This record gives sequence, C-alpha cells and structure tokens, in this order.
Amino acid sequence: MKPLKFAHLRRMFALQLIAAPLVFLLSPLYAQGGYLGWLALPCGGLLSLGVAYFSVRVAYAFKGREWAEYGAGIVGRWPHYAFTAFMLVYCLQIATMCASTYAELFISVYLEGTPTPVILGCFLLCAGLAARSGIRSIALLSDGFFLSVFGTLLPVLYVLLSKMDYGMTIALFTHWSASKLAMSSFFTAGWLNDMSIFFLLAPFFESEPKPMRKMASVQALVVAVLIAYWLASLLLFGPKLAGNMYYPLLQAVRFISFGEVLENLDPFLVGIWSATLLIKTAVLLFVASRIVMRLTGMRTHRPLTFAVAAVVFACAYQISRFPTEFLELVMLPSFQIFTWFVFLTPAIYWTVAKIRRMKGV
Repeated sequence: MKPLKFAHLRRMFALQLIAAPLVFLLSPLYAQGGYLGWLALPCGGLLSLGVAYFSVRVAYAFKGREWAEYGAGIVGRWPHYAFTAFMLVYCLQIATMCASTYAELFISVYLEGTPTPVILGCFLLCAGLAARSGIRSIALLSDGFFLSVFGTLLPVLYVLLSKMDYGMTIALFTHWSASKLAMSSFFTAGWLNDMSIFFLLAPFFESEPKPMRKMASVQALVVAVLIAYWLASLLLFGPKLAGNMYYPLLQAVRFISFGEVLENLDPFLVGIWSATLLIKTAVLLFVASRIVMRLTGMRTHRPLTFAVAAVVFACAYQISRFPTEFLELVMLPSFQIFTWFVFLTPAIYWTVAKIRRMKGV
C-alpha cells in the first residue's frame, strides 16, 4: 500500500488529542488544579511532546517497518511479547473508555431510557467499519471531520464570551501552588499522550524531514483550544462548581440561545465529541487488530476487527453497569502507572537500541 501523506497523520492526531480531553479532562482539572489549568495544560502538552519524541525516533530508525517486525530484535522475543500484550490491553482499555463514556453521555443527557447495548453497538459498529477498512479510510474520515470540528469550535467559543465573568480572571495570577501545578500537569499529560503511539502508525505514512516540529504545531493547536474552553467554563461556573459537574462545557452551552435561528448550541458540541471519539476509537481498534494479527500470524487485520470490537463492547457494557467503580479505577495510581508505562514503551526500546549499538551487539 502506498504511504499516506504526513499531513493526514497530523489531522488525525489533532482529532484524537482533542477527543477525550474536551469531554472528560476539564472537570477533574478544575478539582485538581483550580485556577492553574491555564499553566497545567501547556506544561502537560510539553511533557507529552517529550514522550512523543522517543516514539518518533524509534519509528524513523526503522522506517517502513512495523513495530511487531523489529521489536523482538531490540529487547528480545519474550520481553517484546510482554510489551505487545501491554500495548494491546491499553488500546482495549482506552477504546472501552471512549465507548462507555459516549454511551453514558447520550443516555444521561439525550436518550434517557435507551438500552445501553444499542448505543454501544451503533458506536462500535461505525468505529469497527472504519478500522476494518484500514488506516487510509480513517485518515480520509479525519480529513472530512477536521474542518467541521475546528470550524465549529470557534463560533461556540464566541457565543460563550458574552456570558463570562471577567472579574474572576484576577484569580489566575493570585492563586499559586507548586504542588497543584505539578499534579495537574502530570494528570493533563496523561490525557495528551496519544502521540506516544506514533511509532505504531508511522509505517503507513510518508516520512517528514522535521516531524517533531509538525507534531508540536498540532499539540499547540489542541492546547490552545483546550485552554480557551477551560477558561470559558471557569469564568462561567468557577472551579468548585465546575469541578463537581460531569460535563461542565455541555452545561455551559446547552442553555445559551443564539438568536431565533439556533435555540441552543449543544448539538454542535455533541457533534464534535461524536466525530472525535469515533476517530480515536477507530484508530485504537485498528492498532489492536494489527497487534492481534501479528501475534496470530494472519495476513490481514480485517477479519479480526469486529472480534476486537466485540471484546470492547463486552467490557464497555460491563463498565456501564458500575460507572462509579469505573471512575475510581481510572483515578487509581496503579492505572496511571500502567498508562505511563505504555507511553514510555518507545523510550525503553530507544534506550535499549542505543545501548546495544554502543556495545556493538
């Protein structure tokens, strides 16, 4: 298959990076960081870029080859199998989170009484079809969503400007806490670390002379949008009230009228969330099915995609029955350590490869 342009990957990552944070990051960020989110977001973005650097280096050291092909030659066969299993579990976990939270959002806000399996099945069917068609289809789908998503974010933000309490901005410069900033920055970086899987997707895209500069521009765009919407919700509700809301941004826009043409703007926001979560889930299903393909020795991932989606469906449905316990699980230090271990996998491979090269192995 002919490699896709690097620009496709940038647009796909932009939608991936903004998908979950725009929905689920804001509320816990208010609870953890208070008024310091405007600093925690760029600090977390820089930290996630540092992690992505190793993913880029590993991918460009083995251009055109998938990680499953060269990974065993770096760390050994059995350690590579262990890392592969961790990566597979991570993809399934995050895809499960996306599907379950999407279903919870729609059922609790719009489609009350709708059976959870119906929403989960429709969402995962669409994501599975995109993943089964391959990375080219996902990239083209991202191109179609990119302008509509980021074009819609600006007018929604413009409407919110007239409702904000700008007198609260003084608190942005008077409430300082080094511990809160460090904790919220680390927490934010975990939500912005999608670029760490660059090494898994790089073989399907053309090489770029200066990839980190391009990736940094994508990260800067996403961080700027998140800061704008974080600030909008903060100046509307304050950190304490917003920190106790499940979806503060949705509450901010759903009751704002925009003339006689548009009664409210929440359909636009929900459309953005639906598009971005669909892309993120499709990418995760594609990566997971490619990993299973390599482990089983099959020639194509297509027959495995719906099997992987079925596993995600079963996990998401089980989670939907115990939402409180699931939220506690996500915030556990053990879960955070596991995700960061997965994020640092490219750094481990890069370090081992460097050591082996220095020793001439």
